[in-house]
Amino acid sequence: MNATLKKIEVGRNTYRVKELEIEANSGLRLINELLDHYKTMEVDLSDNELNRLIKSSFSLNTIEQLANERFENAPRKQKRDLIESFTEDVLLYTNIFSFFNSTAASVIEVKDGKALLNKKELQKWIDQNIYSISEDKSIELYNRHKELVKALNDLKDDIKENTGSNINTSQLIFFDYAGNATVNTVFYGK
Repeated sequence: MNATLKKIEVGRNTYRVKELEIEANSGLRLINELLDHYKTMEVDLSDNELNRLIKSSFSLNTIEQLANERFENAPRKQKRDLIESFTEDVLLYTNIFSFFNSTAASVIEVKDGKALLNKKELQKWIDQNIYSISEDKSIELYNRHKELVKALNDLKDDIKENTGSNINTSQLIFFDYAGNATVNTVFYGK
């Protein structure tokens, strides 16, 4: 018997999610500009090679591996010159990748010579920044907490309407030395 797992979202790191989206879109623009430069310079890289470069943040090690793989069957006298030329061509614009990080690299891929956001990978990363609960008791406590917050906000609005006081919810409750909530009676009456 396969039980369906209840899971509710209780929060998300919206700042970090937005930051990733900005990083990914900036990286995407950067990679597409680089691809345009490579076309202009006639640097011919396959999608697979470009994806390896992106995933490694254009590391020198990956560039050298690609060069060696490309020219492994070249005549010995030409091989060194071909590897050197290829490495120089690929490295020409890689100094702009000094800010490029693995997070952005993990969500960018090249298909048919065009850099795209891998929506599945982006969603995986976003999901890592969503906080959820699934245990029955946790869900019950969370729902009670939401009801309490709603009741406090409703009380604040009623007090404002009745007294004209400009209060916020944090002023409704005081805490004693044991950490127990107590009523702040200052706001009752006109």
